[in-house]
Amino acid sequence: MNSVTNSIILTSPRTADVRNIAAAFEALQNQTQHPDEVILVVESIGTLKEWAHKQAAQIVEFPVTVLTNRGAAGVAGCRNTGIDAALGQTLLFLDDEAAPGPDWVRTMMHTFADPDVAGVTGPVAPSWPIGLPQWFPQGFDWVFGCQGSDVAVAGKVAELNVRNMAFRADVFEIIEHFSEAAALESGEAASLPANLEVAQMCRLLAERAPGAQLRFEPAAAVRYRVHEDDLKPMTFLQRCYGEGRAKALQSGAVRVNQAAKGATKDRRAAKESMGQRFAKSVGAAAVEMGAAAERRRGDHGAVAGLSLA
Repeated sequence: MNSVTNSIILTSPRTADVRNIAAAFEALQNQTQHPDEVILVVESIGTLKEWAHKQAAQIVEFPVTVLTNRGAAGVAGCRNTGIDAALGQTLLFLDDEAAPGPDWVRTMMHTFADPDVAGVTGPVAPSWPIGLPQWFPQGFDWVFGCQGSDVAVAGKVAELNVRNMAFRADVFEIIEHFSEAAALESGEAASLPANLEVAQMCRLLAERAPGAQLRFEPAAAVRYRVHEDDLKPMTFLQRCYGEGRAKALQSGAVRVNQAAKGATKDRRAAKESMGQRFAKSVGAAAVEMGAAAERRRGDHGAVAGLSLA
């Protein structure tokens, strides 16, 4: 009988920043329930494998395996490499730019005690660099994949957040693996939000396994480290535009549109600067432009290897 109940798949698809990896090891060591195994997947190993094992021996009290991405370059290939190597019955996905709260593993595993639960997600809050630009508008944290940090109620959801997700291992026998075709589509996929593919995977799971539940658990919290480059105005507009495209691609899907929340629901304008109000208006316009452009394309299923069928 398999004694490994959970596997953490830690991906470092960018530059394998040793500081991020060390911080992830420390966050996992500080969990109220330790993982059974951690699989670190990077684009290239070089001297990293020796360093990671030495670092893990100094920091953590659980097995760590270091692998090279065996699929297409990018986070999808890294995740799939981890899925194929994992021994756990549940797979918890973590990027090296995310720091889980101390109850992350325990909360995930407690939720999976319900046999109907196929996937779990939780809040993702931004961890800002040196300082947040004065122009950045309130309610637009979703451009970094952050959402749910203000939600305190657990319950069923239609999809998981790509920056904070866990699935039962056998789910990938139903919906296959992450699409590496998206990673190969340079430019085309770049303007689409990272959560789009996971949203499509969750929809497919709902169709093929109607009884499978996806749950949101407030205690399964993660903080995402926002890069300074992510706070450039052009990057902000590109991500707003991409959210609009995703909105059009997912028309008809059960989804809470974080863009609409940020653009229309926030009524704290009196506390915002003129720059914030301007950025909010421009961001909302970019969302609508992206949606309109995608509707004009017509052939929605041809984008970045993501099929809506």
